[in-house]
Amino acid sequence: MIGRALLLALILGGAARAQTPVIRFEDLGPGEGPKTLARALTRPYTIIAPASAPATLPRDSTYQHSVVVLGRDVAVLGSVHGDVIVIGGNLFLRPGGAITGRALAIGGGVYESTLAVIDGGIVAHREFTYDITPATNGFSLKYRSFLDTSVPVFSLPVFFGLRVPGYDRSSGLSLPFSPRISLNGDRLVVEPRVAYRSQLGVADPGSSVVAAVAEGTKVRGDVGRGMFSNEEWIWHDLINSAATLFAGDDARNYFRGTRATGTLARRWEWSSSSIEPFVGGLWESVRTVRPDSNANGGPWSFEGRHDRSDMLRPNPPINDGEITSLLFGGRLDWGDDQGMTGRFRLSGEWGHLSPIRSIFNDSVSSNFVQTTLDGSISFPTFGTQSLRLDGHALITLTNSAPRQRWGHVGGAGSLPTIGMLSRGGDQLVFLDGSYNVPIDRWRVSYLGAPAISLREILAGADVGRMPALAQATGLRLSMTAVYVEFLVDPARRHGFLAAGLALDR
Repeated sequence: MIGRALLLALILGGAARAQTPVIRFEDLGPGEGPKTLARALTRPYTIIAPASAPATLPRDSTYQHSVVVLGRDVAVLGSVHGDVIVIGGNLFLRPGGAITGRALAIGGGVYESTLAVIDGGIVAHREFTYDITPATNGFSLKYRSFLDTSVPVFSLPVFFGLRVPGYDRSSGLSLPFSPRISLNGDRLVVEPRVAYRSQLGVADPGSSVVAAVAEGTKVRGDVGRGMFSNEEWIWHDLINSAATLFAGDDARNYFRGTRATGTLARRWEWSSSSIEPFVGGLWESVRTVRPDSNANGGPWSFEGRHDRSDMLRPNPPINDGEITSLLFGGRLDWGDDQGMTGRFRLSGEWGHLSPIRSIFNDSVSSNFVQTTLDGSISFPTFGTQSLRLDGHALITLTNSAPRQRWGHVGGAGSLPTIGMLSRGGDQLVFLDGSYNVPIDRWRVSYLGAPAISLREILAGADVGRMPALAQATGLRLSMTAVYVEFLVDPARRHGFLAAGLALDR
């Protein structure tokens, strides 16, 4: 009798453990916003139940799939391999927080941090929310519209319309101002902008527009005068600005001019993956920008202000002229319950360069086809250990591409054991592998556990051929977004010691 009772208790206990809370819709509601939420909830998720106090995803936390927060605000300081969805509250990103999916707020807003990372973008619907009631094995949601409030037609995001500033050796301080105009809810968003650049003494105008034309389908357009770079993948904007100001290490080359782009994208989502292909077009007219080889001064920095390998490092000259291109590509994201995540972006360009005729340059037209691939894959190994691989590749499928389509590697952020952006061309390969071992016994409240990472980097660039790859290998010790590392070039036996902040590319 006791044995049967014990067996029955084990069976019932196992069944209870197998029943995890779920979310059901009593009334989903009309429109694209509720459909977006319903699609997001088809993926595996963890529920944080309603409460009066705000929720926190602490720095020492890692969620292997989406997190759904009900009826309260949430602050994200840890890592989430999936979406963070807040229903009936606001979502606050804190320094060090990382979301591989989207930040989605229903009935509230999403508030960013420049030291946090959101790979999948931001979606905020303030015009409706859901009444949340406990239900069998979970919670029930009933749609409720805010008839007396709606998305404001005109708003000034971030700090009264002033967006995050930038700092580099070509522009000096860049101060962008951009209001937001929302029509028909968030289905049509227009953001005119102007950016003042202190070193050039100019104000660059521009505008972007995003229109939701159908479920999962968006048209994006952007036109304006500005500064452009092919090395934005190396460092986060904030990290590059800080490195330029404090160390004179600007890990980007620049060119300047006018560019207009337009794309049509369609997004499909499943329980653990999504894909978003796009097609579009581009037109640009650009030219080489300062500093050149004769520069004697420029923006101020704590270190390297007058050094021709730092703040006075010349921008490579480009091919003057106009480019008209067909754009194509897409994005693939996936994740599973075991913690494996992947993110790949492919962008292709089939372009035509029409050089400007001058007394110094014959008018010679050229066609080119080029693809750019960015990827990252991470998966757990033993216990809390993990392996991560990041890559960036530039592949030119024709004989050559104009110089404004060349990429460069070298220096802090890509391959520290060689000179800053010392290797360039229209063929580029960058591979960064790290095996990460958290030291769980030394876990610190609010900071998480320090980690030791074994790193291996291969990178190179050349013109018209597969590049020879330089190598760097070594160890990194990190705590949240702060790290110190030592890398060695085995061929030249050259070492490199560095410390800084690390954010996902």
